[in-house]
Amino acid sequence: MGEKIRKNTLHVGLETDFLLGGIATPLRDYRMAWSLNRYLGIDLERIEDVELSPGHLPENGGFSRFRAIEEMDKATIYLISNRFSGKLLLPGQRNADYLLLVYGSWYADKFPDLLASIRPLPNIQTVFPIEPQTVSRRLNLLFE
Repeated sequence: MGEKIRKNTLHVGLETDFLLGGIATPLRDYRMAWSLNRYLGIDLERIEDVELSPGHLPENGGFSRFRAIEEMDKATIYLISNRFSGKLLLPGQRNADYLLLVYGSWYADKFPDLLASIRPLPNIQTVFPIEPQTVSRRLNLLFE
């Protein structure tokens, strides 16, 4: 007689398989990368800039981006400028001059320690974790 039809709903969500932190500092991008390389023992190298819209990169560059691949930890670390020409890569993170993005599960429980090791570096004003799930425009970060 009136058999009930089961209704299944598929929820597609954006998985965040990275850790994210913000860094406030007056340092220029190359000095910031050099500091992290020196004090953390990583090897950040400059790679192509991040564009807000494909094909719309200004002549003088975009959001600078550095990458270090940690073979032993199976992790990739990015240092990304959050500011360029008066624009913010992540508008909700006005306090962050740089974003530290880490792919790799090895850092999952060590990320607070990593951020704490950056705080005492010269010219660092603050370092703070950012919940990737709360970041608007987080697709700008998913370019790996």
